[in-house]
Amino acid sequence: MLRKNRQDILAGLRENLNKGKILTGLGTGMEEILKHIDRTNVDFVALYHTGRLQQAGRNLMSSLLSYDDANSLMQAKGEDLLPVVKKTPLIAGVCGTDPFRKMDMFLAQLKEQGFNGVQNFPTVGIIDGRFRANLEGTDLGYQLEVDMVREAHELDLFTCPFVFDVEQGKAMTEAGADVLVIHLGIVTKAMLNAGNVPPLSDCCALAEKIMRESKAIRPDVITLVCGQRMAASEDAAYIVEHVPELDGFFSFYPLKSEDTERSLQVRVRSYKVLDKMKAFVARKQGAMSDGSL
Repeated sequence: MLRKNRQDILAGLRENLNKGKILTGLGTGMEEILKHIDRTNVDFVALYHTGRLQQAGRNLMSSLLSYDDANSLMQAKGEDLLPVVKKTPLIAGVCGTDPFRKMDMFLAQLKEQGFNGVQNFPTVGIIDGRFRANLEGTDLGYQLEVDMVREAHELDLFTCPFVFDVEQGKAMTEAGADVLVIHLGIVTKAMLNAGNVPPLSDCCALAEKIMRESKAIRPDVITLVCGQRMAASEDAAYIVEHVPELDGFFSFYPLKSEDTERSLQVRVRSYKVLDKMKAFVARKQGAMSDGSL
């Protein structure tokens, strides 16, 4: 079990950033992946309650619905997996809107259990429309997730919440989030067929705006991006080229039932090598700003 405190985790992340490296985070509910996670060179990993769904070949979206007690399942998985993960910070995917939890007590239990931090998963941030409005109107909205992150920060837990817009980014930054995971959305086959997918240029503009507004509040907040728009390495490269100030990527795994540990390692490496591209773009922008180009 890795007993790293928040300051130690942040020191490691900042050391990698100072070396010009791309940060990578991972979220999964698959026990087999987590048993081998120390070999993948990811910077931190989030444990979700979704393993049974993923092993049965079910879509990850089903994890957002109330089929199970997400927090109990995640915590029970932690009993088995925390002793196995020895090098990689392991954080808990916490359902912050859980109406049956005294959240400060639950977070204290997770810290005592050995989790290094928390993330807001499942999150209502992925929900929109009338149902989302009803959740917000009945005090089951995103603010509860912000409150959860604030309480975790006060317990000195590492926090890396998902944010979906500028206001959420600002709220989580003010709550003390160490890392913002800017979610660029889920892309379904139906959306692709209908041509109803925002272009990557729009995704980059959103990520840049969230990053800029959040860093105006606290310049030291770390920013990653996630979502199916950066699952392909060429899309991730496009994002690095157009928003080089971003610090890295967060990925869900597995996206498909046939994904393997080997394919995970390949994906992580495809992100890690983008640090050279990020450095090149930064140098190019610096040269343009000082007039040498």
